[in-house]
Amino acid sequence: MTDRDTMYEGDGIIRHPAVSDPMAEYERRARRLRALYIGSLLNRLFDWFESLAQAVWRRRTEQYLAQATDLPDLERRMRRLERRGGLFG
Repeated sequence: MTDRDTMYEGDGIIRHPAVSDPMAEYERRARRLRALYIGSLLNRLFDWFESLAQAVWRRRTEQYLAQATDLPDLERRMRRLERRGGLFG
């Protein structure tokens, strides 16, 4: 073993990585699956936040347009939204 070899300390026992450990493959698989699961969970959470934000934006836009008093006012509001890129632009 040279000084450049990395050491592994997963359960408190320091082992050389070349030492064959029957649990090492299971640990690698578990870590990989855990990382995939967490990544998937974060993606679903991001998608949920995005859909929630879109629903809020749509509701506020509809409320803003519903306040129009007549057709020219509605058209003016729609042009304003298009120019500004929405209510928050």
